[in-house]
Amino acid sequence: MHLLSTVQWRSLLGEVPSGALLDIGAGNGDVTRPLGALFEEVCTTELSVMMAWRLRQRGYQCFRGDVSVDGLPGNNYAAISCLNVLDRCRRPRSLLERLSSGLASGGVLVVSVPLPYDPFYYDGGLTKDPEERLDCPSACWEESFAALVSSNLEPLGLSVRSWTRAPYLSVGGQHQELSSLDDAVVVLGRVMFSG
Repeated sequence: MHLLSTVQWRSLLGEVPSGALLDIGAGNGDVTRPLGALFEEVCTTELSVMMAWRLRQRGYQCFRGDVSVDGLPGNNYAAISCLNVLDRCRRPRSLLERLSSGLASGGVLVVSVPLPYDPFYYDGGLTKDPEERLDCPSACWEESFAALVSSNLEPLGLSVRSWTRAPYLSVGGQHQELSSLDDAVVVLGRVMFSG
């Protein structure tokens, strides 16, 4: 699976915050690796027993659990990434709330989501509709992106620092070897209020 290269991540992040990265729902670590190369330490979370085992085999510390319910495993992360998870989890709104409230001062939240938004999550071998949905209903990529930001991210006190549109290449389904999704990749920081 591939989203962005390390060089592309460096360009998107600008000045990379020093410290640790927490990657939410890291899968097998393929998408984590290029971003993680920019940080001093990489921690991951994963629900799948097999994926958590693979992450540990690759040398990542991995916490098993549902961050939308259990909260973040610790704090003091320079960056939290949630890459192609919001369209494949049960509670994406709750997850975003947990992630935004867990940002350290000066930290960044990095989110990617395929648009148009077409969510479901895996429950064993079944796919189910999420309990919560993000508010980005348009079938048009640009309108979906605008709604993702204005209706889902900004209300959490987050502001966009940078963003890009990128293909996300992943293993296809049963009848497809490779799948390419049209991702919005957004780097966010906390809104600083003055006065």
